[in-house]
Amino acid sequence: MLVSLCLKRFAPATIKFLSIAAILGAPSLMLLVVPPALTQQAAPQQSKKSIWQVFNSDAGGFSLLMPGEPIESESDGVKSYSVTRAKESVTYTVSFIDFPTNPTQETNGITEAFTGIKDGIVEEGGKIRDEKTVAIKGFPGKELRVSMPDGALTRVRSYIVGKRLYLVMASTNNEQNLQKSLQGFLDSFRVKPNLIPEAIPTKSPLPATVRPQPAPEATPQPDSSPQPETTPETTPTESPAASET
Repeated sequence: MLVSLCLKRFAPATIKFLSIAAILGAPSLMLLVVPPALTQQAAPQQSKKSIWQVFNSDAGGFSLLMPGEPIESESDGVKSYSVTRAKESVTYTVSFIDFPTNPTQETNGITEAFTGIKDGIVEEGGKIRDEKTVAIKGFPGKELRVSMPDGALTRVRSYIVGKRLYLVMASTNNEQNLQKSLQGFLDSFRVKPNLIPEAIPTKSPLPATVRPQPAPEATPQPDSSPQPETTPETTPTESPAASET
C-alpha cells in the first residue's frame, strides 16, 4: 500500500478537511506476511545492541525513536521520515506539515482538524477501530487505531502544535507480536516548541472531545527503547533480539 498524504482542502480561517491519505507522504508500506516460524518458534539468541536510536530533527522540531536510519521524503509541503522493517512486517513513519493559519487560535479549529483526519481515513476505505485523546507538552492530540483496506492495522497519533500538524504512525499486519515496539515508538515522540511556528500551549479548555491528558515528558533514551518482537508476549523468556539479525 502506498501511503501518500497531502492536504485536500484549506479554508483561510479554519481547516475544513484533512485526508489521512494526503498527510503522511510516506513510502510504500512493504507489509509482508510473517512466516509462522518467526512468530511462534524463534530460538533465543544472545542479546545484541538495540536497533532503536533517537532520531532528532531540528528542522521538524521533534525527536523520537526509530529502528534504523529513516528514509526522508517530501511531497506537497509534507515532509516524512520512514523506516520499514520487512522481516517484522511493519513500517514506522513520522510526518509533518505547516498550516497557513493556526487552528488553535480559530473557533472550532482543533475540532475540525481532528474530524477532518477521521473523515479522510474513512474516505480512503479505512475503518476506525478505536480513538482516544492524547496530548504533548500541553498541545492537543488524537490517537486512532485503524484497519486499512489492504489488511494492515495502523496506529496514528496526530498532534497540533501551533501551526504544525504531526502524524506519528505505525502500520503492520503483525500487531499481536509487536505490541511493545508499536507502543514504545508512539510514546517516544517529543516536540521542541521553540522550533515550531506559533507553538503556544493551549490555555483555554478544549472541547471535551479533544481535551488533552497528561503525557510522559522524559527524554527518550536508547537504553530503554522498545524492542521489536517476533514472538508472542505470552513467551517472555525468549529474547526480543531474535528478530534483529
